[in-house]
Amino acid sequence: MFTLNLLGKQMDGWYATNTPTTLTKIVNQGTIMAKQIISPKNGFTTTYLNKLKIKEKQFELKDHASKGLRIRISPSGNKTFIWRYMTKDRKSRVYTIGYFVDKYESDEETRNITLSDAREKLLFLKAQHKAGNLLTAKEQKHVDEEKREYENKLNITLGEKIEDFYKTLEVNRRTPETARHIISAEILGERKGFEGIVLGDIVLREVTSQGVQELIYNTINRGTPELAMSILTLLKQFFSWCENGDHIEHSPIDKLNRKYFGSTEPKIEHIFDIAPEEEGGEPITGLPEIVSFFQYLDSSLCYSIQTRTN
Repeated sequence: MFTLNLLGKQMDGWYATNTPTTLTKIVNQGTIMAKQIISPKNGFTTTYLNKLKIKEKQFELKDHASKGLRIRISPSGNKTFIWRYMTKDRKSRVYTIGYFVDKYESDEETRNITLSDAREKLLFLKAQHKAGNLLTAKEQKHVDEEKREYENKLNITLGEKIEDFYKTLEVNRRTPETARHIISAEILGERKGFEGIVLGDIVLREVTSQGVQELIYNTINRGTPELAMSILTLLKQFFSWCENGDHIEHSPIDKLNRKYFGSTEPKIEHIFDIAPEEEGGEPITGLPEIVSFFQYLDSSLCYSIQTRTN
C-alpha cells in the first residue's frame, strides 16, 4: 500500500513537470518504434525487397548478409543500393551502387542491378577502396562516358566521318558540289547500279590501301579514269584531314598516287591565254597564272597546308 501511494505521488510529480506536448511526443515515438521496419537477421532476399513499402520519408535498411550494403527507399518508390564508407581523410561518403531490380539482368547503362550483383559489386568496391583506387559515382560516370566516347571513336565508319570532312569543304572550297557527288555516289555507294566495295560502310580505322585500290580500279574499268583519279584525290585529302585531327594514326593511302594507277598529272590548258601578236612570240602572261592559282587552291597540297595551319 505504501508502495502504491509512493508511486502515485511520483506519477503526480511526473505529470506536473511534463507538458501535454511532451506526452504527445513520447506517444508518437512509441508509435514510430512500434512501426519501425527491421532488416531480416539473415540478410535481404529479393522477395523481401519487393514487399518493402514506401513511407512519407526516405529511410534505409542494412543488409546483414553483406556488411556495408544498404538499401535506400524513397517516397517515390525508388529502391537504391548504397554503400557508406570513410575516405582516408576521415570524410563520410555515399556510393550509389545501383537501382534494385529483380526480373531483369543488371544493366550498367541504366544502373539497374540485382541483389546478388549488388553484393558482388560491393566486394569489388571495397577492394578498390583498400587499394586507394575507388572513384566516386560522379567520377566513375565521367570515366564511363570517356570510355564510351573512345569506343565510339574506334567504331566510327568512314561514311560517318567523311560527312564531317565535307562540312569543312563547304567552308573552304568555292565549289564543293563535285566532292558531294563523289562522296554520295562513289564512296557511300548511293549511285544507281553501284557494284563493288562500299568504303563508307567500313570502320574508319580498318580501311586499307587494298580496299581503296579496289574502288579506284573498279571506277577505271567502268571507263571513267578521270573520275577514279578525282576519287583518289578526295580520299587523300580526307585521310590527311583525319590524320591531322588524330582520328587515325596515319593515312592508309599515303603512297598511292596517279602514277601508281598508270595515270599522269592533268595538263593545265591555258584557255585564257592571249595570242601573241607575232608568230613565235611569247603569250602575254597574267591569266594563265590566275588559272593555275585557283587550281592550286583546290589541290590536295593546298588543303593539307590549310588543315595544318587551322
